[in-house]
Amino acid sequence: MDRTRRSLRRVAGVGAILGWAALLLQFWLTMQRSVAAGGSMLDGVATYLAYFTILTNVLAAITLSIAARPAPAGARGFFRRASVRTGIALSMLVVGIVYNLLLRGLWEPRGWQLVADVVLHDLMPVVFAGFWLLAVRGAGLEWRDLPRWLLYPVAYFVYAVTRGGLTGSYPYPFIDVASLGPARVLFNAVAMLVGFAALGAVLVMIDRLRFEARAASVQA
Repeated sequence: MDRTRRSLRRVAGVGAILGWAALLLQFWLTMQRSVAAGGSMLDGVATYLAYFTILTNVLAAITLSIAARPAPAGARGFFRRASVRTGIALSMLVVGIVYNLLLRGLWEPRGWQLVADVVLHDLMPVVFAGFWLLAVRGAGLEWRDLPRWLLYPVAYFVYAVTRGGLTGSYPYPFIDVASLGPARVLFNAVAMLVGFAALGAVLVMIDRLRFEARAASVQA
């Protein structure tokens, strides 16, 4: 058990450093672009925080930072809950899947932007999935956890579409109401939510299988 905890803290520590470094790098790059385009620092911050990738990686980095520290016996906290960690793992996996399936071919990042792009979209989802496998080992997740995990992407969709309507700038092409129209964007959002739910169901099933295996080993 001690070895597992050490491995968990080690993975969490490496992931936290990697995540915060990539987030800071992307922040610097975004601010540079904003200033070069004649925008203000505030415009750069608003653009940075408009992306689901950034917000989700921030949640992942916070979770990993907390997990990297030795926890007192009986420690509780929002980011230590198995359900919360699973919800973040779900969103991180979606970040990687959606980017690689729908967005990668839309641009060709170079230099430091390529570094930030690879870490945030490819490496961090894998790192956090590995952390989840170590941290949530048959925690007894329930099906009622699934609707709670969907609240985050729904809230983000409302935020991104509302912001886009006010500024005329949408962070992702599949929610661009100005180009696609409300009906198409709503269809895309529902399809994405269905994908979220399906992947979330897979995570619940994996956890329940591990929970049953652990219970069987204890009884044996």
